Amino acid sequence: MTVLASPIYLGPLPYRITMRLLYGRNYVKRYRLVSRLLPDKCSVVELCCGCGYLYEKFLATRGIRYVGVDMLERMLKKLKSMGVKTVAGDALFVEIEKADYCIMLGSLYHFFPKEDLLLQRMTRLGQKAILLEPIINYTHSSNFLIAYISRILSYIKGTSSSERINSEMLDVILMRAGVTVLLDKVVLDGFYRLIIFQKNNHT
Repeated sequence: MTVLASPIYLGPLPYRITMRLLYGRNYVKRYRLVSRLLPDKCSVVELCCGCGYLYEKFLATRGIRYVGVDMLERMLKKLKSMGVKTVAGDALFVEIEKADYCIMLGSLYHFFPKEDLLLQRMTRLGQKAILLEPIINYTHSSNFLIAYISRILSYIKGTSSSERINSEMLDVILMRAGVTVLLDKVVLDGFYRLIIFQKNNHT
């Protein structure tokens, strides 16, 4: 099924070019940061994996058993060409195998107002979950044109592409999710929060 989305999601190449232009050195640094948290030969499910950059550039040679999940099947082309297992569909509902780690980078805002349900699902899919989410966004810009373009570029039909999450909102989402937070810190020049969490066994 074809999902209407911004032109940057036509495939891995336009996505990578746009993200590099927007985020500069932080584009690569965020993937490196998360990759260092994953031990060799573990199993990983990445939700909203997009173009598969994390696996291709940082995980492919480490014996990691990886599954990439994304709503846009065309974004999975690169991973498929590498023989990697992929799942196309909504990360909240599609059937996904369990792993040692369930991770997601920069996509939680797409699940508004069900972000807490997504975090809960991450703890069911992985023994540990890793979230790297921006808390400073171009859509928060006081410049109307910059904010508008940012929303247009991230458009995916059926998701909350116009929403963004700041640090205070993320605190509320974590509380609603009721997960056990193992690590929570601001990283990458203050633009992102890195959170490692797991299921709360007391609820």
